Amino acid sequence: MIETVLIDARTSSYIIEQMVAELREAHIIGIDCETQDEARHAGLNVYNNLKRHVFDHRRTTMTGFSLYPNGSKRAYYINLAHADVENRLTKGQGRAILAKINPAAILLTHKAPFEMVMFEQCLDYKIVNEVVCTLQMAVSDHGPDEYDWQVFLDAELPAALKGKARDIIEAFANYNPDKSMTSSQSELLGMFISKTSTAKHSYNGFVETLRYGYSLKGLVERLFGHKMTTFQEVLNGKAHMGELTGEEVVSYGAGDAYWVVPLFDFFRTRWLRDNPGLMRSFLTQENPM
Repeated sequence: MIETVLIDARTSSYIIEQMVAELREAHIIGIDCETQDEARHAGLNVYNNLKRHVFDHRRTTMTGFSLYPNGSKRAYYINLAHADVENRLTKGQGRAILAKINPAAILLTHKAPFEMVMFEQCLDYKIVNEVVCTLQMAVSDHGPDEYDWQVFLDAELPAALKGKARDIIEAFANYNPDKSMTSSQSELLGMFISKTSTAKHSYNGFVETLRYGYSLKGLVERLFGHKMTTFQEVLNGKAHMGELTGEEVVSYGAGDAYWVVPLFDFFRTRWLRDNPGLMRSFLTQENPM
């Protein structure tokens, strides 16, 4: 794993100069931002819950952003609005760092539309570089319930499905494919193959633990065997990112900017090897949307 470096009011000019030199030379750069919308419209406080969250993007604050110049030993996180107020950089200083990015560089990010809107809305910085969305790459690469076949074979059956095993064995002991299933057989089969069920004893519930998925953290764990820190873990009980210091967020934020680069390399390598047409379709149709 690369080193994560916090850029704030205390950072030496030497580190800043190194970062700027890397940003000017890099042809691929991972980019990510952290935000909080505590000042959101009051109605959204009623609507939002643990399962859904609508951002009030005009009342959102960018607490910091991260950059990873491909090939560097470091990923950088810039503190703009974290709890350690005395260490923050100004929005103008943040824009000045972004302006050092090689204009020919391709920027990689997960959920590109959100990131691009946030930089323009929060920092008044319009991204002019070509942007590749690794989330869209994942959508182009695989379906919502696809998984690695070997992972499927190696996986242990979930306890809930094991609990149904005796019932299944007994119900299907005398199963005759030439005859209609009994009511108990139909019921057990339906519990397993139901398209709408996500219960732990269902196929969907089982695959949920194996599938590639589309989240950055899930993909990194599935494809590279690395478990990233989750949003809730980094918050550690705090309400939002703005209540954390730069030191508390640097590894989490910079990690997002780093991992989109190997994720992009993984998909690009696989597509060019197995299906070059998919790469062309992605670049001309999917990613521009």
